[in-house]
Order: sequence, then C-alpha cells, then structure tokens
Amino acid sequence: MKLPSDALKASIFVGQSDVQLILAPRAQVDIVPKPDRWLVYMPPGVRGESKPSSTLAHGEAALRVHRPFGSWDLNLYAARTHWHQPDKGLDPQTGNIVYPRLNMYGATVQGGLMGGVLSLEGGYYHSVEDKNGTNPYVANSQWRWLVGYEHELVSDVSLGLQLYGEYMRQYDGYLPAAQAAFQLGRGPKPLPRHRVMATANLRALMLNQTLSFTCFAMAVQHGGRMVNPELSYAVNDALSVTAGGHVFFSGPDSWMLGMMKHDDNAYLWARFSF
Repeated sequence: MKLPSDALKASIFVGQSDVQLILAPRAQVDIVPKPDRWLVYMPPGVRGESKPSSTLAHGEAALRVHRPFGSWDLNLYAARTHWHQPDKGLDPQTGNIVYPRLNMYGATVQGGLMGGVLSLEGGYYHSVEDKNGTNPYVANSQWRWLVGYEHELVSDVSLGLQLYGEYMRQYDGYLPAAQAAFQLGRGPKPLPRHRVMATANLRALMLNQTLSFTCFAMAVQHGGRMVNPELSYAVNDALSVTAGGHVFFSGPDSWMLGMMKHDDNAYLWARFSF
C-alpha cells in the first residue's frame, strides 16, 4: 500500500512548455502488511524490513517537462528515487527487505487518433545498486512500455485497451545467480526476461446515465487472467448502489493473479453522499 509523502513542488512556465520539479526530503516506501494482523506470504529468507535512511542523502527528486504539439501532448520525465516495492531488494545477511536506489527516465505521448485517444509511454528503470545484473537480491534494470487506446463505440459506450510490457536487462547475469539463490532457499523463483500484461475495459451508460455497466478484464503473461464485471445504479443524487464480482482463471501459484485463482468473489455496496 502506498502512503503520501512530504514534498516541495515548483512549477515554471516558459511559452507553451511547463517544467515541474518535486523534492522529497525522505523516501516514503510502500507499506508491508504485518503478519501478526494479516496472512502474508513471505518469500524464502525474508525476516524483516529495513527502510531507507531519513537523511537528505537518501531524499528523492523528480522532474517533468510538458509541451503540447497541436492536439498531442508530450511529457519527459526523470527521477532519482528508490524501488518502493518490497519485492525489489533483500539483504541476504540479515534477511531484511531493503529498498535499493533507482534512477528513472521516461516519456509519454498522448493525442487523438481515428476518433479515439492514443497513449504511448516508455521508460527506463536504472537499478543503481545492480548495474551488472548479477545480484539476485536486487531488481535488475528494466525497460517498460505501455500502449493504450480508448474509443467511443456508440453513444455512451466506450472501450479502452492497454498493452503493458517489461524487459529485464543483463538477464544472462541475473538468471544463474537467481537460480542458485532459489535452490539454496535464499531467494524467490527466478523471473522471466519478458512480461506482458493486456487489459480491456468496456463501459456503458444507460437510463439517462443513471445505470452504468463496466467489465474490466486483465491477462498477465505467465500470471493468469481476471474478469471484473460491475453494475452501478444512481438511485438519486445522494445514493448509489453497486454490485460486481471478480473471477480469476488459472496461473502459477507464485505469480500475480495465479495465487488468487481460488478467490472468486462477489460484492455489493451502497454509497450515500451529502
């Protein structure tokens, strides 16, 4: 789970361009659920957690440059940060989860195409503490990309599609080291070089837009599939009722959606706003 963080934000506008700089004096990593309250799966060798130091030397910074080009928007990003997820670093001596240094660089382009909206994103995650990829306890550097397209099929019915991928660098150095750590019971199962995830989201509005139906589907390479249909009705301006469910399909137990393949569920809730 993510937490908010204390940060300073500055914006500069130059012509059609704008530049944003964010400085955070300390890293705010994701919350790791505690096993005394939650049933939490811990990989082999994990005993505790060691968060980044709160000194300024371990602070974080991010920069964004934005400029429109006609009906298209271009964004360039750079950040000096940490891996915030608890599965990206492990100290084999203490068994503690750690959060290694990370530099990020990326770009996004978004604009209209054939009556819809096309989004293109690409980024490079430079793992500072594992430049050669031979440390199985620190996440390797990665290329990540995303292609998205949303289009209104007919009035009040829209479909959004996304394709997301990851490519691990220095895989030839990572794989033998990760296999050795796994066989010794000191690390998780080795990851594949590539991972691709596809999603689709269908949304329809009916009855003067008081009734909405959505169906979200996700398929993860090596990791199973999931479908989430949902129906929501606005009784009036203050009260709405929603019903839906999650259906999971087969996948390896140690991977993303595969571990939830026996956790199909249905839900019903009401929201009152005032």
